[in-house]
Amino acid sequence: MTFGGGAEAKAASSCSRDSTPVSFARSAVPVVLVHGWTGKSTNLDAVRRHLKAVYGDRKAVVSFDYAEHNTQWAAGPAVAACLPEYVQEVSKVFAQKVTVIAHSMGRLAILTPAGQKLEAKPPATPRSVG
Repeated sequence: MTFGGGAEAKAASSCSRDSTPVSFARSAVPVVLVHGWTGKSTNLDAVRRHLKAVYGDRKAVVSFDYAEHNTQWAAGPAVAACLPEYVQEVSKVFAQKVTVIAHSMGRLAILTPAGQKLEAKPPATPRSVG
């Protein structure tokens, strides 16, 4: 995933190559969307559009895509190991903390022991998102 200015965020070669970037302003706050069971990153396009409409370029929305492993349990290495690595790489590129919005199995992946390497806060309520 290449961001403006040539910075790059990617997970290990064993992880999905379908995690997607979007254009952003360098001062944007990074947001990683994570789809659920049997899903793919495009399932969250409505969320992406909503965030763009509300926040414009103040948020840089990217997606972690594990579609090729979307019927494996979240604790499996294709998800549990790759997701925290991906989030940490995005955090390094933006030099700040990352907001993660996860649906269904994606949320479980964040809560696995591997995902616990990330500093987590309670989930947002619908009021705090909009």
